[in-house]
Amino acid sequence: MKTTDLIFGIFSSLNLQQLSFDTLHRLVSPFDVTAGTLRTNLSRMSSSGLVRIERRGKKAIYSLQQKSETIQENVSFHLAPVDWSSWDHRWLGFAFSIPEENRTVRRRVTAKLAAYHLGRLYPGLWIRPLHEQDPAKEAVQDLAHEGLGTAMEITFSCEPEKSRIAEIWEIDRIGLAYESSIDTLRQSHSHLSGLSAMEAFRESFLLGDRIVKQLFQDPQLPQELLPDSWQGGALRTLFSEWYQEIRERRAPYLREVLGSHASQEQSHESN
Repeated sequence: MKTTDLIFGIFSSLNLQQLSFDTLHRLVSPFDVTAGTLRTNLSRMSSSGLVRIERRGKKAIYSLQQKSETIQENVSFHLAPVDWSSWDHRWLGFAFSIPEENRTVRRRVTAKLAAYHLGRLYPGLWIRPLHEQDPAKEAVQDLAHEGLGTAMEITFSCEPEKSRIAEIWEIDRIGLAYESSIDTLRQSHSHLSGLSAMEAFRESFLLGDRIVKQLFQDPQLPQELLPDSWQGGALRTLFSEWYQEIRERRAPYLREVLGSHASQEQSHESN
């Protein structure tokens, strides 16, 4: 797990508004992150607009910037089940034509489209089912406002077949990974009772990070576009159950490290 991912995860998943360097160092120490490594990564995150540093005398206080909060919103949308019951078969599309010599710009555009789970129907046309609450809609509009392409709503006279959907979003590859993750979560769940509070805290982030990243690969498509054997919902449910139990086992460690901050984390996770 990358140190930057760990720092971001600690702030966002524990619902912490700000932390001193010393407290943050105690939280990352179970992952063998040294003080020097932590400072280096915090400095990089600050330069990238992800973390704000406030000086209070000799003490540095860290908090997430707006850019990080935007990332959190996108992650939250794609981790929660999406209600497609009222989907009217409209699609979100983004069309562009960027010369090969501008490959840096082209990579930036395609990376952003992929991050918001648009799939490549053709090299210059990326699509996904349209959901009004999906942050992908704003993302493609931002690209359009930059003059990098055209955002559009599409209604197909003949929608792509399931086999084409599976190809566009790599459904078979993701499905195999989900089956493996379900087995891993079941094994972890069976061993939770033997973990100390600190070990549970460490496991909650290491395995949790792996599962969250896999869930984020879920293109969150309407069920009618997915194979009957799709395990996205099963993995999401199992992960929720596992996380509920492991956060209870890690709670004593968080109370020890965070003190009054721990009540924020417990209140956030009980909602």
